[in-house]
Amino acid sequence: MGVTILNLFDQDTVTRRYDGRMVGDLPLNSEEFFNQPWDYEALLREDPTLLDVKFNQPDQFQAPRAIRLTAKFTF
Repeated sequence: MGVTILNLFDQDTVTRRYDGRMVGDLPLNSEEFFNQPWDYEALLREDPTLLDVKFNQPDQFQAPRAIRLTAKFTF
């Protein structure tokens, strides 16, 4: 006889956060991207519409409580 309880206290713990920081492409052409230093944070400050409002928001949660009862019969 056995019992397995997953997420005993039924917590909604965050297990992953949304990591997509931008909704579009960087406003750089290939030459600017490869040939000169550029500041990622400064580009985002210049155009705040590039920021995704979902960035760093909870995206996935711990599964709900589950209880498994097991029994073993031997003949």
